[in-house]
Amino acid sequence: MYKNNDRERWNKFWKNQTGIKKVVAIFRNQYFARILSNYINKFKGSLLLEVGCGSASISSRLKVKVVCLDYSDNVLKISRRKQKKNQLFMLGDAYNLPFKDNKFDVVFSQGLIEHFEMPEDIIKEKLRVTKKNGQSISFISGHPIFKYWYKFTRNKFLRFLYPWEETPCIKKKLNFKEVLSRLGSPEIRLVPLSFARIVAIILKKN
Repeated sequence: MYKNNDRERWNKFWKNQTGIKKVVAIFRNQYFARILSNYINKFKGSLLLEVGCGSASISSRLKVKVVCLDYSDNVLKISRRKQKKNQLFMLGDAYNLPFKDNKFDVVFSQGLIEHFEMPEDIIKEKLRVTKKNGQSISFISGHPIFKYWYKFTRNKFLRFLYPWEETPCIKKKLNFKEVLSRLGSPEIRLVPLSFARIVAIILKKN
């Protein structure tokens, strides 16, 4: 969708969140929060960063402190109304995170990097602010079956199953294995999930 960040477009994106999108997001984010909890158990008591937090409903379900960053001031206004004790909200750019190197134990995102034509730049930035032996976790609409799932759900009676618009992972046929291979030599694990998604877990070794 975007080569670079564009605040006006992201504000419009969140403004157009219909009722059905909100309902789907609630159940989807409950699922992702459970999955994420399995990967961050050893980081209890640590500091996490959610990049492109949106409604921040995933981090609100975690039992650790989370800095929730988004580029849309519109969605942050909404998210702050439901702020939990473990959350701190910030306005910021995923391409230029406003943090020093090696700041967070875990940096995660859900439904973010597939919106960009050059997602490796965002992944590199997430790794920069991750501590040594920490993890960068990305939930991605990058499963090979996803493009077929997208086409299947364009029917008006099934669109509620995936009510969002086309992203570069569909339009440009992005291969996330190739994207991740361009990062160099970090330890990378790809795990298929439900909702035609994969989770990319990157361990930062140095």
